[in-house]
Amino acid sequence: MRQEVVAVALRLFAERGFDAVTTTEIAAAAGISPRSFFRYFPTKEDVVLSSLREAGERVREALAARPTGEPVWDSLRLAFHQLIGVPGSPAGDAAAIADIVMTSMAIQSKNAQKREDWENILVPEIVARLPKAQRGATVTAEDRARAVLAAALGCVDTATRVWLRDRDADPSVILDVLMGQLRVG
Repeated sequence: MRQEVVAVALRLFAERGFDAVTTTEIAAAAGISPRSFFRYFPTKEDVVLSSLREAGERVREALAARPTGEPVWDSLRLAFHQLIGVPGSPAGDAAAIADIVMTSMAIQSKNAQKREDWENILVPEIVARLPKAQRGATVTAEDRARAVLAAALGCVDTATRVWLRDRDADPSVILDVLMGQLRVG
């Protein structure tokens, strides 16, 4: 039922725009009560962001599974491939979700919380992979890991924008090209 509510909501958002659709309308179109809707999703924004929260954990698992001797940037690049094509979710859904995330101010503020959650689960994995800092540096390993992650997420955001502009392109190739522009040891 949860997946069906997401599909119905995405269809309504595509037809009328995210801000023009209410939770009551989503519930009615999905054939459930508003109360049932709120059992699945606390807010309308969570309909869009729920799959992205789960994706963060998949990225963490993929990063943890990478060889420890592999350069951190390569490990991140390959782990972020988990974001491309959420299992069980058609590419059209991924495009609709990405479009809403990139264009809705309401979603962007909630997306900031998702990014913070991702930082909390990914930074320890990155710290473990970073080379030791030079002695005397006042920047901690966690600071360096957060900078690396911010750069990688910037590449993911840009790859998403490129893919939304050219949906015939392969998102994994776009991400590889963009992350290839930066090399972090």
